[in-house]
Amino acid sequence: MIRLVTFLLSILQFCATAAGLQVWWGCSALVAYIVAFIFFCCFQIPLIGPVLGAILGILGAWIGWGWPFFGAFLLFFWWPTFILACALLLWTMGRKN
Repeated sequence: MIRLVTFLLSILQFCATAAGLQVWWGCSALVAYIVAFIFFCCFQIPLIGPVLGAILGILGAWIGWGWPFFGAFLLFFWWPTFILACALLLWTMGRKN
């Protein structure tokens, strides 16, 4: 089940990155998907590939698809928010009044 969710999330992120390329560069959908594929599979240079892909994906979901900025941000950075929420929950449960 977790693999299915991760796979679907990856497809959504891939499409958002392609939409970001269409918004930023104004290129066609075919070129955007080819470049997004290169970002996702072949261009994983540390700190450049994933960061640039996330920025393009947030831009694509936010401006290209019309999502709210926070939703577009959470599409790519859901895990720090989840960890922070879990830590906050554990901290409040562990507090003694």
